[in-house]
Amino acid sequence: MEKLKTKIYYQLLVRKRKYQIPPSKLQKQMLNSQYWDRDKMEAWQLEKFNQLLYTAKNETAYFRDRQDEFLDKFDDLNSIGLQFPKLTKNIIIAEAASLNNPNRIEGFKHSTSGSTGKPLSVWVSNIAEAHRKARLGRFLNWWGVEPYDRNVLIVGVNDSYNTRWGNFKNWVRNRKIINVLDLKDETILNYFQLIESFQPAYIRGYTSGILQFAKLMQKLDLKFSGNFLKVVIVTAEMLVEDDREFMEEIFQCKVANEYGAAEFGIMANECPHGSMHINEESVLISTDENQNAI
Repeated sequence: MEKLKTKIYYQLLVRKRKYQIPPSKLQKQMLNSQYWDRDKMEAWQLEKFNQLLYTAKNETAYFRDRQDEFLDKFDDLNSIGLQFPKLTKNIIIAEAASLNNPNRIEGFKHSTSGSTGKPLSVWVSNIAEAHRKARLGRFLNWWGVEPYDRNVLIVGVNDSYNTRWGNFKNWVRNRKIINVLDLKDETILNYFQLIESFQPAYIRGYTSGILQFAKLMQKLDLKFSGNFLKVVIVTAEMLVEDDREFMEEIFQCKVANEYGAAEFGIMANECPHGSMHINEESVLISTDENQNAI
């Protein structure tokens, strides 16, 4: 029943969102392309990057009005090592209207929390959104997790989680939500019992929130009675090795790291062998002179 209701929900979601390519189909393609050799992957990236530049030049006002400034950057590239002009957060906020592609099909809006300043909202295309879902699906597949498996999310909770629609989505996704701001001595036993009875395949959430959960379990000497957890996934904050080892001891399963951002999803994931893998089919990451990812 749980598997069936989740499958039906995602099928209806694909129809409602009118994906040009269903995320499930992209995920299958990614499970194949992850084994491509370096030459084939770079050729794929170069082709997609040139398509992106062509679209930016011809369909977005921001770049169309600046072709003289970026002329040499818009010609067909033979290498993606070229330093392309950066779009800073301030530029994206100030030029939001001119950066949007008016020809996009059923765009999706994603926003940051504003933890580093003013919140940033961006619109992504239908295909980009499908890639976002497929990247997460492939990551879960690495850890033996299916889309319909029970899971617990430990995050900051806003009002959307407590609406009828929010509760319905959690039910069909076989998901329980724990508010990271409500983790304390007085509540940990109830949350522990919730997980113990629910027996999720994985827990996913803020690194600090899951670490706090583990510390409270240790404080009360709480231990899960079964080996139902396949993986604990931490995101949004840096994971240090001492904290990883501690959480793995408490939860009795592997802890996997996730690197991403609210506005465009996951950029890299950790596999069961302990390596971080960039989602190269849809993400291009380079570094600046200070070795910060851009």
